[in-house]
Amino acid sequence: MANCFEKLWRRKWQCIQLFPNGLSRLELDRTKGTQLSKLIVNIHIPKTAGSSFRRTMQRALAKDNLAAPIIGVDNHAGHKSGYHRQMTAEFEEALNNAPTGSTCMISGHYRYRDIRECLKRSDRKVHLVTSLRDPVKRFISDYLYCTSDRHTDQKGFLERFPDFETYLNTPLQYNKQLQYLQPYEGASFLETIEAIKRDFYGVMLVERFDDDSEQLLRRLGLSVPQVERVNTAKKPTVAAELFNKYGDQIREKSAEEIALYEAFADPSMADYFSQFDQERPAVFSPEKRKSLEQEIESLGPWHHRIDMGDGLFTAPDVVWNETREKVSVVIPSQKFRQGLKGLFPYGLDGRSFLDCGCNAGGYCFAAKDAGAARTFGFDVREHWIDQARFVAQNRSGNSEGMRFEVADLLNLKAMPEDFDVTWFSGLFYHLPDPVAGLKIAADKTRDILFITTATRPLASGADEGTSLTMKFESTEALMSGVHRLSWLPDGPKSMKKILNWLGFPETRVLFWYKRTSDQKRHGLGRMAIVAAREKGRLRGYKEGDIVDVV
Repeated sequence: MANCFEKLWRRKWQCIQLFPNGLSRLELDRTKGTQLSKLIVNIHIPKTAGSSFRRTMQRALAKDNLAAPIIGVDNHAGHKSGYHRQMTAEFEEALNNAPTGSTCMISGHYRYRDIRECLKRSDRKVHLVTSLRDPVKRFISDYLYCTSDRHTDQKGFLERFPDFETYLNTPLQYNKQLQYLQPYEGASFLETIEAIKRDFYGVMLVERFDDDSEQLLRRLGLSVPQVERVNTAKKPTVAAELFNKYGDQIREKSAEEIALYEAFADPSMADYFSQFDQERPAVFSPEKRKSLEQEIESLGPWHHRIDMGDGLFTAPDVVWNETREKVSVVIPSQKFRQGLKGLFPYGLDGRSFLDCGCNAGGYCFAAKDAGAARTFGFDVREHWIDQARFVAQNRSGNSEGMRFEVADLLNLKAMPEDFDVTWFSGLFYHLPDPVAGLKIAADKTRDILFITTATRPLASGADEGTSLTMKFESTEALMSGVHRLSWLPDGPKSMKKILNWLGFPETRVLFWYKRTSDQKRHGLGRMAIVAAREKGRLRGYKEGDIVDVV
C-alpha cells in the first residue's frame, strides 16, 4: 500500500513539474469551422460513459434540428485478434463518409495511436473528445460488464477469466485508458498527457459527467439536453465488495493510469479546455515543417525518437539503414524518467549532465527539459552527432548550454569539467577495456551514474557469475562499436562490484532481463543500474525486476 502511494506521489510531482501552469490545448486542425458545422470524434474507452455521451449528443443534435447521425459502432469483443485493425478501418471509412455542412459525431472504441494518421490525412476539421473514469472503478466495471449477459462474448470471456482473481492477475487488462489515448505505442503517461493537451478539444470525467458534458456542448455551440445515462451499474453491491477487497492491488498495478486520470480530475483543471478557445499558432509554419520532415528523413536512420515540438518526431516506429538492417527505436525521454525517478523531485534544477555515447542526444534533451543547466554529449560516430546538432538547432524546446561533439571515450580524460549526473547507456559492452572506460566516466561524475548494458546469456538453471565474457562484433553497423573486441558481464553482481570499486558505494538494479543460452534465438540480456556517490542517496529505490526472457 505504501509503495503504491509513493509511486503516485512521484508521478504527481512529475505532472506538476511538467505542467506548472496547468494543461492547455492545441487542436489537430487549426482552421475555424462554422459554429454548427463540426465533426466531433469521440474516443470511447470502455466503461467511461461513452454510451451516455453518445446518447446525449443524439439528443443535442435533435434539439437543434440537426439530423446528422452518430457514426460508428462500438464492438465489445475487443479481445479478438485483429479487433483494433478492424476498428481503425471502420473509423477511416466513417471519416471519409461523414456528411459535410452540419455537425455530426463519429464514436467508437478507437485507439488514438491507430487513428492519428487517418486524421492527419483528412482535410476535415476535427474536434477530438474522450471521457475518463477512476481507474479502479473502471477496471471493476469492465469485468462486471464482460461477465454479464449484455456482453456479446460473455461465454468466451468466462472461459478465459473464470473468476475475478484471474482477471486481476492479467497485465493486459490494466491501464486501458492510457492504452487508448497513447499517441504512439509505448508512450508514457506524461507523453500521453502532452498529446491530449495538444490534440483534444475536451476531456470529460465520469465523476462529473453532467457538468463536463454540458460545458463541452456549450463550447461546441449546441443546445444542452437532459443527460440520460446508459449502461449504469447492474450490481452495485458486488462492485463495492470488489472495490473494498481488491482496490489497493488494482491501484498498485495502475499507478501511471491513475496519474493520467488525476491530471484531469484536479478541480483546478476542471474547465481548462475552455481557457484556450483562441487558437495558438503552430510551432512550425507549413513550409518549415515540410523542410524539417525532409531533413529528418535525409538524416536517417534514427535510433532516438525525439519530440521536436508540435507533434513532429525524429523517428518512425521502425527504421532501416542503407543495408536494410533494422535499426531499433527507443524513446529517450521515457527511459530518462524511468532511470532517474525519485532522485530529483524538482527536476535537475541547474545541474550538469554528461551522456557518453550519446547517439542523437535524446537523453541530453530529456535532461535539458528536466532543468539541466549544462549538458554534454559525445559519440564516436559522426552520423549520430549530426542528428543531435540538427535537433538542438531546430526543436521547439530550449537548447541553450547544450554541446555535442564527435569524440571517443578516451578524449573525455582531457576535459576539465565534471558533471553531476552521467548517463552511460549502451556503451559498456562495446568497449575493448570496459572497466577502464567506465572509470573515465566515473571520475567525471559527482553524484549519480546511470548505466545500461547488454549481458551474457546464461545456461538454463545456471547461477549468475561475476565474470566478463569476451566477444567480437562487426564495426560496420551503425549500432555496433568501433573496436571489434568487446565484453559482456554475466549480470548485476559483477557490475555492482565494479561500480563499488569505482567509488559508488550504493547501487540499485532497476531491471535485468535475462536470456538463456539454450534458447533457439537467445539474443542478449539487458540490465540497468543506478549508482550513487553517497550512501543513502538511493533510499527510495528498491531492487528492480529480474525477468527470464523467452
